Amino acid sequence: MTTMTLIEMLEKNVKVCPSKTAIVYEDEQISHQGFHTAVARLAGHFLKSGIEKGDRVALMMDKKRPELVIAFLAVAACGGVAVPVDCNQTDGFIKQLFDIVSPSAVVVTDKMYHRLDKQDMVFETDQIVVCNGIRSVKRGVKIEAILEDERLGCDLPDLGLKGSDTAYLNLTSGTTGFPKCAVTTHDNLYWNTRSAVEKLALIPEDRHLCMFPPATHPHELFARALYLGGTMVLTDQISPKSLTRVIEANGVTAMMAISPIYGNFVKCHKNSDFRFTRLKLAESGGMHVDPITARQFKARFGFPIVPVWGSTETVGIALGMPMEGAWPQGSCGTVNPYYDAKIVDKMDNEVKPGEIGEMKVKGPGVCSAYFRNKGETCANYRDGWYYTGDMFSRDEKGYFYFSGRCQGMMKVAGMKVFPIEIEDLLIQHPEIMEVAVTKTRDAVHGEIPKAIIVLEPGSDLTKQDVWAWCAKKIAAYKIPKLIEFREGLPRNPVGKILVNQL
Repeated sequence: MTTMTLIEMLEKNVKVCPSKTAIVYEDEQISHQGFHTAVARLAGHFLKSGIEKGDRVALMMDKKRPELVIAFLAVAACGGVAVPVDCNQTDGFIKQLFDIVSPSAVVVTDKMYHRLDKQDMVFETDQIVVCNGIRSVKRGVKIEAILEDERLGCDLPDLGLKGSDTAYLNLTSGTTGFPKCAVTTHDNLYWNTRSAVEKLALIPEDRHLCMFPPATHPHELFARALYLGGTMVLTDQISPKSLTRVIEANGVTAMMAISPIYGNFVKCHKNSDFRFTRLKLAESGGMHVDPITARQFKARFGFPIVPVWGSTETVGIALGMPMEGAWPQGSCGTVNPYYDAKIVDKMDNEVKPGEIGEMKVKGPGVCSAYFRNKGETCANYRDGWYYTGDMFSRDEKGYFYFSGRCQGMMKVAGMKVFPIEIEDLLIQHPEIMEVAVTKTRDAVHGEIPKAIIVLEPGSDLTKQDVWAWCAKKIAAYKIPKLIEFREGLPRNPVGKILVNQL
């Protein structure tokens, strides 16, 4: 089947819908024609600066501005490989990443510019592109000057890009603590995007809002809108009131976020009769959707949160809920088009429906290697399958149910216990606002569950109350033996709870 590179999608849109809005950011709107021109000029600058096919370009962007999307596609247009950099990480982490990927150029916001001084990399002046150029910098070219330079023309370079060419390195965390960079091709992006569009019944008229941070799967900000010739809405707002205004003002129809974002909408509009005008798809990926948030959101707004599952290595969602019919509670959905998934035991034998095992995935949307990391590649990819490290079960109808990470499972006196089952129970207590369950060593039982709980304001719930409540609902060996109350839980920039810190 014929595929398209990101650049072919860009070319298609400028022919089919040049005046249609491609990007919305605050009060700024950029048409598909303007988007195409901006990408062409920045790509031209990269080629003049010496960027060649396969060269890595680091994107040190702390905001979800249009320049991030323009830079990503400009790198791809000149055959380069984009490397998103998490600016929340330490200077040591960034140095480690630079040592692995050896970037030939960097696109950086003026706020992050000073962090380049902490690295050993030496860039020529025109290999440093500075965004939001309010402050003066020692070296570098402001992106505004590049985008306004008519001498760079309006045509994208014709370098004969193939679907098998690498588009970017998508950063994940390794089991050893070192960063892993999933090699993501244009074909991977095409098949994942096409799969999501078909599964979620997306159309060209949709306006997309992705709440992931700039360095976390940045293609999610633009890939679906680019594929469809639609519109992407970019925002750094996170408060529920401000986010509501962005959604309403820009007619957002499809949103991607983690479940706490949707929970915050419920709390914000709990005592009002507000309804979203055009939002129809509330897609939740990145973490499990607890039953309370799911039930309250649908009751409050009249449409459901759509659970999905994906990973860096699958380039996005590989499981999702069908858009028609009733959904079983607690499921992540069925396998998406162009993906295949199986649940296997430690001997790699497929388990029976209802049994728990590790999920493995394959398909044209799945990455096939980590950049310069043969050890992790061999450990995670075998016989064409990616082994996710996530534990799942599947019912007779093909719906998948997430149980937790492999390393999160605990053996309590020889019995398997998954944190998510306990978390889903505890969050249903009316006085518990947040909860995370971890495992700890125990001399008698081997391992035991520990619950870290954030109480609702004003609650005087005690440990004894929690134990008594659990005793009526789950087996004794699953009841958390240790309970700790905290004012909050540590989260990463995406909003996932940092269980390792607990």
